[in-house]
Amino acid sequence: MNGGAYYAGPGCAYNEIIFNVYDSVTFRPWLNNYSGPTGLYNSMKSTCGAGRQYNFEYPLGTSTGRKQAMDFLDMLPVGSFIEVRSNTNPATAGNTYSAQWQADTTLWGSGNSLYDRFHNAGVTVIDSF
Repeated sequence: MNGGAYYAGPGCAYNEIIFNVYDSVTFRPWLNNYSGPTGLYNSMKSTCGAGRQYNFEYPLGTSTGRKQAMDFLDMLPVGSFIEVRSNTNPATAGNTYSAQWQADTTLWGSGNSLYDRFHNAGVTVIDSF
């Protein structure tokens, strides 16, 4: 990022989604703050190693974690650049897939899931996961 001035490190857990957000004017990444019980915006504390201070990580294995990721996406300013990464478990059974994300509409209402946020943003390849 920015000619090597910033580094987006890996995640700290399997079956999580990692967001990096870049300011639309400066293209500088948002810095997370791990001084409280969670990171900013209810993200997981990504303190398992160096280079993760720009990560906003959310667990995918629970509807609550997916809702927190959804809320994070909803609060981003229009025009923000977003990098989305998955920290996928090499054991297939250890991951949560898009069908489960879609099922969260039984909790949060029709059209209101992390799956819908991606699909409505034009990320239609999510159906292949």
